Amino acid sequence: RAFFISLVALVIMMPWQIVFEGVCLGAIYTPAELFAGCTSTDCNPLVCQILYFLRFSGMWFLVLIMFLTAQCRSGKWAKTTLKRLGIIR
Repeated sequence: RAFFISLVALVIMMPWQIVFEGVCLGAIYTPAELFAGCTSTDCNPLVCQILYFLRFSGMWFLVLIMFLTAQCRSGKWAKTTLKRLGIIR
């Protein structure tokens, strides 16, 4: 499970907006996105800024939680394996 959680987190992190422009967003911003900011004209500026900052902080928080979960599961697996081998009690 830890491997698959970290794999999904890695997929979320990739800058998919380079490959699939306008369809999919990744957690990593491109330099052009950082310099342009939220310049979309088809929505309310306040809504655009909220979505911009949610992506800036929310997606990274999601990825961080996923990596921490994967790390905890890996630690539990390692401890269980060492107990089965009789190395620790």
